[in-house]
Amino acid sequence: MIRRLNVYEAVQKRLKLIFDNFDYVYVSFSGGKDSSVLLNLCVEYIRKNCPERKLGVMHMDKRARALAKQFIENFKKFSKTNEECRRLEAYGPQL
Repeated sequence: MIRRLNVYEAVQKRLKLIFDNFDYVYVSFSGGKDSSVLLNLCVEYIRKNCPERKLGVMHMDKRARALAKQFIENFKKFSKTNEECRRLEAYGPQL
């Protein structure tokens, strides 16, 4: 009879596969429950199994991005010169 893995054991098996086969591992962290659990599982795995490894964490604050876009639009509306708007638009595609 084949023993089924519980969720924790399955995650540990998958993390082993990932850390054994990839030189760089990154976790996209939003601050929500799912990404918090994943980040904690990765940190725990590294501490127990490969303490020399590093883990990259990417975090994007979508609210801050939206506020920046709103700021740019408002700045364009109230700007006194076209030059100010052109300088600000140079940053637009990066947001």
